[in-house]
Amino acid sequence: MAPKLGLLPPQAYMASELEKLYKEYDVTQIPAEEGNWSEEHVNSLVEFCKKNEIPSVVGFAQKDAWHHALINAGLGNVTIAPHAYLVAMNKYMQRTIEEKPFWFQPIDPNAESNDEMWDKIPKEEIPFMLKNTSLSLGRGVFCIRTREDFDEIIDLYKGDEKLR
Repeated sequence: MAPKLGLLPPQAYMASELEKLYKEYDVTQIPAEEGNWSEEHVNSLVEFCKKNEIPSVVGFAQKDAWHHALINAGLGNVTIAPHAYLVAMNKYMQRTIEEKPFWFQPIDPNAESNDEMWDKIPKEEIPFMLKNTSLSLGRGVFCIRTREDFDEIIDLYKGDEKLR
């Protein structure tokens, strides 16, 4: 019998990874409400897990990370402390060293050329972090220091169906 595991609602592009998970575990979807970390809601999820004999909860998306910590702590598992989590995820604190905190420029490698995208980047923002927002599986954040870095990452992205 496969070990039981709770899974927070996944995103559609994660289907191939989910297939692997379902082969190795008895997976139960956890009915978490995105953005609701109230004590009442988290306690209801912990009770759901206990009722369904789910010993731990996982998920693939960054949006779920706070739910993981709270639910797993409620289940008695060792997990990241709330304060450590907040320090690690505090984007404001990470960005206050930047000249223009919270600078963002959307680009679309499927519809724009490398030149068109590069021209959108203000030169004073180089170096910058390039985030593939369709990824949360660890291959989606890149430090871009030069035009060559940019072209290399964008070309890899365009050439990799799975990455998109």
